Amino acid sequence: MKSLIKIFGLLITILLLTIQFTQAQNKITGSVKDSEANPLPFSNVVLIQPNDSALVKGTVSEADGSFEIKNIDNGNYILQTLMIGYQPSSQTVEVTNQNSSLALNIIMNEDTQSLDEVVVKAQKPLYEKKADRTVVNVQSQITSSSKSVLDVLARSPGVIVNQQNNSISMFGQNGVGIMINGKLSQLPIEAVVQMLNGMNASNVEKIELITSPPVKYDAEGVGGLINIVTKKTPNMGTNGIAALTAGYNQGKILAGNLSLNHRQDRINYFIEYGNRTDDNNQLWLENRTLFGDNFDQTIDIKQDRAFNLTEQNLRAGFSYDLTDKTTVNLLATGHKRNWYMDATANNINRAAPDSTVITTMELNESNIWMDAMIGLGIEHRFNRQHSLDAHFDYLYFVNDNPSNYDIATQINNAIVSESTLKVTKDTPVNFKVSKIDYTNLLSDKFKLQAGAKASLSELENNVIVTDFEQEQWMINNRFTSLAKLKEDVWAGYVSLDWSISDKLKIYSGLRYEFTSTYLSEGVNEGLVDREYGNFFPNFSISNKLAEESTVSLAYSRRITRPSFNEIAPFVFFSGPNTFFAGNPALFPAITDGLDLSYQLKSWWISLKYNTTDNQIQRFQPATNPETGEQIYSSQNMDYFNSWVITSSLPIFITSWWEIQNDISLNHQSFKTHNGFIDKGFTWNANSTLTFSLPKDFTIEASGNYFSEQFMGLWKSQPYGQVDLAIKKAFEKSSLSFSFIDVFDTFNPIDIDGSILNGQGNSHVNLDLNIQSVNITYTKTFGNNKLKSVNLNSGSEDERRRVN
Repeated sequence: MKSLIKIFGLLITILLLTIQFTQAQNKITGSVKDSEANPLPFSNVVLIQPNDSALVKGTVSEADGSFEIKNIDNGNYILQTLMIGYQPSSQTVEVTNQNSSLALNIIMNEDTQSLDEVVVKAQKPLYEKKADRTVVNVQSQITSSSKSVLDVLARSPGVIVNQQNNSISMFGQNGVGIMINGKLSQLPIEAVVQMLNGMNASNVEKIELITSPPVKYDAEGVGGLINIVTKKTPNMGTNGIAALTAGYNQGKILAGNLSLNHRQDRINYFIEYGNRTDDNNQLWLENRTLFGDNFDQTIDIKQDRAFNLTEQNLRAGFSYDLTDKTTVNLLATGHKRNWYMDATANNINRAAPDSTVITTMELNESNIWMDAMIGLGIEHRFNRQHSLDAHFDYLYFVNDNPSNYDIATQINNAIVSESTLKVTKDTPVNFKVSKIDYTNLLSDKFKLQAGAKASLSELENNVIVTDFEQEQWMINNRFTSLAKLKEDVWAGYVSLDWSISDKLKIYSGLRYEFTSTYLSEGVNEGLVDREYGNFFPNFSISNKLAEESTVSLAYSRRITRPSFNEIAPFVFFSGPNTFFAGNPALFPAITDGLDLSYQLKSWWISLKYNTTDNQIQRFQPATNPETGEQIYSSQNMDYFNSWVITSSLPIFITSWWEIQNDISLNHQSFKTHNGFIDKGFTWNANSTLTFSLPKDFTIEASGNYFSEQFMGLWKSQPYGQVDLAIKKAFEKSSLSFSFIDVFDTFNPIDIDGSILNGQGNSHVNLDLNIQSVNITYTKTFGNNKLKSVNLNSGSEDERRRVN
């Protein structure tokens, strides 16, 4: 089956990329501008018959105001131009073989009789299905204003967020890449999960769950890509959005977001800032049992975690039109996350019938992630058909993770030792990314894209562990480690969009990536020394069967490379007998996937099949039977296959009562690294009830449920939650109140696993304490009159996630 899928995708790709085209001759080109010569993007330019006003052809003007209408038969027509806020423009045109290419400059005058501001109230559906992706319209859910982006993701169709091992899976597949406004994050997945947990969803417009990403994006991420699109404004002048949130769970919750935009003539610049702080408590419970002939050894761990989380995000951009054809963009971002925790851990080890070892540990930890990026982009349009974009990014990340441990050990209630441990961890990361993309509109039916990219990264991880012994600090050689990683990825791609008709559309693309990875640790040079290249075909076809029904099929191949933390050989621990270790023997995972979907009006259903070689499963347990120590590490699975059926159905009971439902059914079969074979069904469902009441009041109730989930040797227990919210909208502001996890049932980290090849078992439970009440106030300000300028907010090429 898997071989047939690969051959099918590759043959279709090669076939479509070798098609020869012809271009029509008759066309009308031109530009649409206002009376001050400013371009008017997104103007409707239509060609109609003069006798009955029947529509012949039409288009929408580009960002620079240009337009083009091709494949026009000979004859006389009326060219009409429409734009909200402007008086309609009409003129007669004649198209002949002798006059096959007309160039027109259209000037539109502002409609002084129109309103200064037009308010259009239209509720987007919560979920939308497209050929290669599912779109979550975040602002269609009231509770999003008080949630983090990670919270919204965890409640999206087919998405599972595991906060124990900091992973995100989509439609049964791990290895998901995260993009923000089309830029792939370079952060390790642990830091990405933490960053999303600190981002307020009130500043997010939509989330795209892309199962078959186009080949212009990096092939990284066997689970596909998740693109988080922040709010943008098309308004002229200076305007902005501000939001404040206050709440309480086990401590205070405070969050604020501010977005300022300015658009004038050739210039566009913006700045966005977000801050979130959360005081909370978590409870970690772990139990391990090691079976013996006459006695079962048990280890019980309890850890109380009081923490403070502060997250800050800054994004600023500048865009300037050098000419009507050339735009330069400058984008800068910054992010800081500070997690500070005071914890008390108690470890009770019943090692023998007459021996009990009790260990108490006081832990102070600070985990600080900081990153900054500056990017330069140049976009040039040679003409309407040809464009070239070049982007250059430099990124710097650093993780500072110091911690201190005071440990006291008792045997049969008698203190036998006391020790102090100090850990410093410093991880600087550097990325240099360059990318070029070329687009050629060969005709109305064909669009050709090609490009190349280079991503060069260097990372150093310095862990120093010291013990306080004999009145001095001594280096602990077991845990101290200095590891260095250098990874370069070179890529090129070509793709073709083919609109066979108004109903049938085909996309095909091929990407090649060459990867060079070199890892050293201490004196062990070349611990990982690999060079390999892979082809990644992509194909999708979409056919509109009727006015409101569409069927589509998509195929893609993806890769997930091991992250640095997964392959680095250093060992780190979270308790006296619990360790986290790297696995230098990890190999990249390759996934081939098919996605067949059908959409009828607002209802859609999809069937996905994925087969993965060397699936990477994080935090797999291994136990030392002599000491009872448990070691967690990532492992390659022998095989991993999944079938996923996903469906979304909105129900409109009345004009003021809507119910949005979605459900995913997943069958997985796999074999772990140690020969453990398992298979079974899992499912999850979401439902959101929205009541639109008079006086601009809205009430929302939402719930979700997750059955047990497979995670290699682990299996999680079912869990779910219910949220309630009410919102009052004013002219340029809104006030909302939300109650998150009403019944305190959200507990995704309640897992059981088999250890020692069935000679023991382990159970872990982490209570995240997300139940909270929140109030959010949102205000828009500035010039909200709909105008013309709609510039890009900086260099929006993708950033590859390299862990």
